[in-house]
Amino acid sequence: MKYLSLILISLGWSQISFAAPPSGEQVYRQYCAGCHGAQLQGGLGANLVDDTWLHGDSEGAIIKTIKNGVLDKGMPAFSAGLAPEQIKLVAQFIKSQNDTPSSGKLAEQNKSVTSEHYQFDLKLLTVFDSLTWAITFINDQEYLATERDTGNLYYANINGTYRTIKGTPQVWNNDQGGMLDIALDVNFAENQTIYLAYAKENVNDNWQQPKGMTAILKARIEGDKLVDKQEIFSVDDAFALPSGRHFGSRIVVDDKYLYFSIGERGVRPDAQDLTKPNGKIHRIHLDGSIPSDNPFDRANAYKSIWTYGNRNPQGLARHPSTGEIWSTEHGPKGGDEINLISKGLNYGWPVITYGLNYDGTSMTDKTHMPGMEQPIRYYVPSIATGGIDFYHGEKWSKWQNNMLVTGMGAQELRRVKIVNKQVVEEELLVKDFGRVRDVAVSPSGDIYIMITRDHKGHMYKLEQRN
Repeated sequence: MKYLSLILISLGWSQISFAAPPSGEQVYRQYCAGCHGAQLQGGLGANLVDDTWLHGDSEGAIIKTIKNGVLDKGMPAFSAGLAPEQIKLVAQFIKSQNDTPSSGKLAEQNKSVTSEHYQFDLKLLTVFDSLTWAITFINDQEYLATERDTGNLYYANINGTYRTIKGTPQVWNNDQGGMLDIALDVNFAENQTIYLAYAKENVNDNWQQPKGMTAILKARIEGDKLVDKQEIFSVDDAFALPSGRHFGSRIVVDDKYLYFSIGERGVRPDAQDLTKPNGKIHRIHLDGSIPSDNPFDRANAYKSIWTYGNRNPQGLARHPSTGEIWSTEHGPKGGDEINLISKGLNYGWPVITYGLNYDGTSMTDKTHMPGMEQPIRYYVPSIATGGIDFYHGEKWSKWQNNMLVTGMGAQELRRVKIVNKQVVEEELLVKDFGRVRDVAVSPSGDIYIMITRDHKGHMYKLEQRN
């Protein structure tokens, strides 16, 4: 399916000057590549070189799509943000790339990298059939992986083999929705218990269109199936939304609590509304009950809320030494954030942000407000943050306790060293090898990343060179 969701990855048009009028490729890379990829290979938005077009493949049809947008897919109209000539240049560039047989194709070979402390190879282990959302390790050799669009859960081995776990919940495959994050119970070795975040449709025959929200399932793996399934979080019909955007979904589990994120689902004001579950990070007990010391026990507040003012947190991880919860959060055009997540705090969206509307217009003139948290780090232009993890182990000891940050739109893996709530060191480790959606450190201290290319999940290991 083809639609043009032109997510910006650079500064606003008015902030960049060129010696000559910009080419279609320059406009594309500024306004489109964050979603559709530097090689037009797709990601959050569709692949633009795979011969599948929903709204027509003529130059006129592409121009119309860019001008009018595809609002139900999260793409705004660019008629106000781009001049007609700029839109025409983009359409012509896209058409020219479709006439080039090799365009948009990224090779699957291994990649060699030299970083500040290590030289390593990206070693390809497995290619999954569809878009792989999350990975989590069971032991040194085995891990679990989720596929967003198919709803599949895989029990995989780093030798490249994997099998499907049956009995997963029916997912709402709605744009960014589907099977999302997975986390292990802290006692998984004894009880085989897992937690799944997924987009769930609330079925109501009176509605004119489907609606739903992020849900959490607790279950046990028994052989090749899930058993003892218990839905420990879902929303009533009153809170379900039709949008296919911003499901959040990331999970952190300890021996008492489960933390998880829900994006604002494209309804910006809801992030500041404590009566709504979207635009929040939540905390519940492992059986789904609400902890008595959650911060918002006031009348009409959604009792599982832990923090609010969160746009779309797609990274969530616990620091291995301090136990602190950290998140990465999508901004719009710019304004992606790294945040330290603390009880009851307001992270500002949409009142304050360092980002712009996707068409380049101002969203707000405020980056600071009393009672609203500042990010520890923000990214302008956007890198489209995905999953995160902290390094813990001996194999990469110079990176101990550093945050590993994925960037989907920017096709990046970053290493971020944070000391006393300040970023003191940051290094770009991987660039332009595909959309890096998730990263995981195994119990042995090895590092793995999941890269999306051609709408398939590619599992890589970072392997040091002697």
